Amino acid sequence: MIYKDFRAKNPARVQGKPIWVMRSIRIQVSQIRREGLTAVVRKAWIFLRLAPDLPGALMAIPIVAFVRLLSPFLKIRFGPIRSPN
Repeated sequence: MIYKDFRAKNPARVQGKPIWVMRSIRIQVSQIRREGLTAVVRKAWIFLRLAPDLPGALMAIPIVAFVRLLSPFLKIRFGPIRSPN
């Protein structure tokens, strides 16, 4: 079975549904078993393309958590304050 056909029939992520980590890992392992080295190379290539964004995403987690904790008490805006003039 070709990878693109598999994804078209069973999308890995459906909007609004939670991500189940173990299910996702099982899907990845089954794809690697089924497709072999080509799947490993494809997944490594995807990871390498996304790797530069990883540090920024990891740094954003505590910032977002801090802002969410303060939001009931303080109004926090990101962006310019515009005037009607």
